[in-house]
Amino acid sequence: MHFTEEIRQLRADNGRLEAQIRDLEFLIQAREEELNLLRIKVDEVSRLRSSLESRIYEIDQLQQLLKEESQKALAADIQGEILENELLQAIKAETQNEELKEQSSSLQTENEYLQQELKDSLGFYKEVADLKRKVSLLGSRLELAELATMPTRFPNSFGESGEEKQMP
Repeated sequence: MHFTEEIRQLRADNGRLEAQIRDLEFLIQAREEELNLLRIKVDEVSRLRSSLESRIYEIDQLQQLLKEESQKALAADIQGEILENELLQAIKAETQNEELKEQSSSLQTENEYLQQELKDSLGFYKEVADLKRKVSLLGSRLELAELATMPTRFPNSFGESGEEKQMP
């Protein structure tokens, strides 16, 4: 009997071992499923890492582009300020030019007036000079006429006073 009991014992041990095998197969299957899930997660993490690296690269590129555009905007602002200053200077110069034109026009009108006054004055001075010459000439003629009408005395050789004679 010993043999039968050993078989029974072996069968019981075999049943326990089969149950342990099933339990181990179940654990192995659970571990394989966990490994598959971990592989899927690793693939997902790898894909996400790649996507993240790609986005980080895009962000770096955008930051570089933003920096360049900021520099361009700053340069454009500076250029705009320069152009604005140049425009203000041009407007100021144009205003000064207009003021100078007005002054020039005013001075030209005043110059023309003074030229006419000078011309008129020269004409008056010429007239006055002509009149002075005429007055002088008339004065000379008057003196000559007075001398001609004036009786003259000629002293005689005897110390007497001369007689009056008129000049022809």
